[in-house]
Amino acid sequence: MNLTTGTVRDSTIASITRVFVSGGHQIFVPSSSFVLPVHAGNPVLVPCVTTSPNASVSLIPISTTQPSHMIYNGAKPGPQYFPSLGFHGILHSGTFKCQAVLGERMEESEIYNILVIPVSLPQPKIMSEKCTAIVGEDISIFCFISGSKIVHFDWNYPGLQLGRNCTKTEMDLEFGTWTRPSCGTQPEFQPGSIIRDGAEPWIKSSLTIHSAKLEDTGEYTCTAETAAGEGNSSISIVVLEHGFVRLQPAVAEEEWLEEGQTGHFSIPFWAYPTPTVQWLFNRKALHTSRQTASPLHITDVTNNSYESVLEVIRADISDSGLYTIIVSNADGRVEFTFRLRVFG
Repeated sequence: MNLTTGTVRDSTIASITRVFVSGGHQIFVPSSSFVLPVHAGNPVLVPCVTTSPNASVSLIPISTTQPSHMIYNGAKPGPQYFPSLGFHGILHSGTFKCQAVLGERMEESEIYNILVIPVSLPQPKIMSEKCTAIVGEDISIFCFISGSKIVHFDWNYPGLQLGRNCTKTEMDLEFGTWTRPSCGTQPEFQPGSIIRDGAEPWIKSSLTIHSAKLEDTGEYTCTAETAAGEGNSSISIVVLEHGFVRLQPAVAEEEWLEEGQTGHFSIPFWAYPTPTVQWLFNRKALHTSRQTASPLHITDVTNNSYESVLEVIRADISDSGLYTIIVSNADGRVEFTFRLRVFG
């Protein structure tokens, strides 16, 4: 009996020493592992170890999730063969067998079942109280992730290379759910019971830019890394020198309404900071006590986008006249006037 030792060192597998026994009747060393689970993206070890380091070994796919007629023999690309370990590399789910040739002898191994387990990459949520800021204001951005108790957060943002003054914090949160994940809204956390309503534990990371500058305009990306891998999410922030107000009326300068009908007159507008809205009727303040006009509806549609709707209910001849909307904030003031004619 001749004994030969073989040692293999590889960056992705441990250092293992096996003893080859030559002169026996079997080429393959008996194995006890025939079901080989592996997480997607990770290499798997198929233990086709032979009793002789001189054997020529191939890995043959039998049935796989991705049909392949390729026979692996250790040459790149494909799994690499280490005589003392077997084939090591990334493979699809399926069944495989090894074939060894030693001199004039040929032998096939038992069948190995490789089970690739899908990995769910982290999917962080990102939001900000405001996606528009004026020079000098602070900007706070929040990144949330659930499903993992150990998370490493990393931020990439325009001021990173400029060494901008910022504050980063990380904290664990209670079980619950996050609501209002839109730009320009204050994040809200609703506590809950993991047993009662399937709530999950969330971990939050926040980034605050102090005294924003114009060069802080751009994309802010949060990367969350867990044991399963990493995922990222981004949000765009705009920094302005001063605020603005813009109107885009959805009504004509002259509107007609039949007596007894109800009219809806919509005025979309954009503004930052948050504006105030005033309506006038014939250049006098429009009071909501008027029986022909309902209270004004002001809706915050999206980030910096609003809509004011004037309703004239069961129009009367006396409702004819000039209607003016005035939208203003600290940095601007605009108005629009249209004439309503009520006919009988």
